[in-house]
Amino acid sequence: NDIASVDVLKDASSTAIYGSRGANGVIIITSKRGITQKPKITFESTGGFQTVYGRLPYANGPQYAEWGREAYRAQGGYPFPGTNAAQDAIIFDVVELPTVLSGGEGLDYQSMVVQNGNQQKYQLAVAGGSETSKYNVTGNFFKQEGIMKGDVFNRISLSPKLDFTISPHVTAGTSIQLSYTNNSEISSDRALTQYAFNGNPLGQVYELDGVTPRFTTTTDGFEINPMVDYWYDSHRADNKGWGGSLNAFAAVKIIPGLTYRLQLGTNFRLGKNSSSDGYYSIARNLGLPVASVANAVNNFKSYQSILTYEKLFNTAHR
Repeated sequence: NDIASVDVLKDASSTAIYGSRGANGVIIITSKRGITQKPKITFESTGGFQTVYGRLPYANGPQYAEWGREAYRAQGGYPFPGTNAAQDAIIFDVVELPTVLSGGEGLDYQSMVVQNGNQQKYQLAVAGGSETSKYNVTGNFFKQEGIMKGDVFNRISLSPKLDFTISPHVTAGTSIQLSYTNNSEISSDRALTQYAFNGNPLGQVYELDGVTPRFTTTTDGFEINPMVDYWYDSHRADNKGWGGSLNAFAAVKIIPGLTYRLQLGTNFRLGKNSSSDGYYSIARNLGLPVASVANAVNNFKSYQSILTYEKLFNTAHR
């Protein structure tokens, strides 16, 4: 609701104003500014949910077990038709065997690592002013919890805009955009993309006591439990950003139809990415713990000097 208009410039119109930067066209987004009236307060609140659309099909416990038997039959190692408990005890390890013998569906890793996400947004805006000065101040808070457990994104922004009419021929104004973002996670993406999608459904995520988490779901050690980052609290990642944009302009009407506009701006962003992975983490896989912190600073300055002449011919052409 903070956008007043969207304009698209292309071809000669974009390059005439922005030079080589506008060679592929320019999209100009104009935000709402102050109005000549008593203070007007607007509050907006929205919310929604996210869910996984569809699932990757993979074998359940009985299907996975039958593929294992078929692999041994191809080598003459499982000669019996159908199933045989004695032969199953030979080709399946002690962790897989209880699920094989019971004929259970086995583990559903996708359901373990994903959840229904949600998002919420709150925005408060105050606009008003007089004939000589106008203001529009907007504050925004946005929070999103993703479909991966522990994946949270927060954003807080503040945008004050001021306009001044100094004389009938001179106007000036400023636009400020301040923001803070934080994206945090408590599990590696590989929990879903690698170990949940490729996991052995015959494995076990707990020891026999049903309480102690297993680091690997099978005895061969190849299949890491996709839940270890959560249960051992062994992974942390936080990506924080602080941003600011300041633009100031002055416009002078030289003669009817001819306007000169000078605009100066700066855009800076500070970023801090920190992460840590412990001994019982997917990333380290029982290796030495690691941690890192990376800082970044970006600053962009702009200068625009635009002379515009506008005239209406025959009430139809400009």
